[in-house]
Amino acid sequence: MKEKMNVKKFGNFVANTSNALLKGFLSDSMDKELQQKISVEMAETLVLAAEKESLVVLQLDVTPNSVKYETVYGWILNRQLNPNHLMIQPQNKEQPLRMIPLELIRKVSILDKSGQRTSITRQP
Repeated sequence: MKEKMNVKKFGNFVANTSNALLKGFLSDSMDKELQQKISVEMAETLVLAAEKESLVVLQLDVTPNSVKYETVYGWILNRQLNPNHLMIQPQNKEQPLRMIPLELIRKVSILDKSGQRTSITRQP
């Protein structure tokens, strides 16, 4: 009787572990899809910001998947977005132009000339 209980508990443990692993795998691929959609939306928003000559505030990861970040603000120079990089003219004209890899952008905030704000955030 006790052996049957132990086998049953072990069977439940294996089934629950399998379910947990499957859920983790599926949710990971769904998270990747969501982050990819956010990246596409972010790129489209940056193109619109460049066309409208809006002020852009970027929160950048110092390194990929890092906790520390850097904030950069200015105007996007190239109206047609390079698929990998973004050229930005800082608001302070004394600072040099910045070429920023798109994969390092964590958050985009845009203030257009009419005062409307837009913000998009990607998960770290």
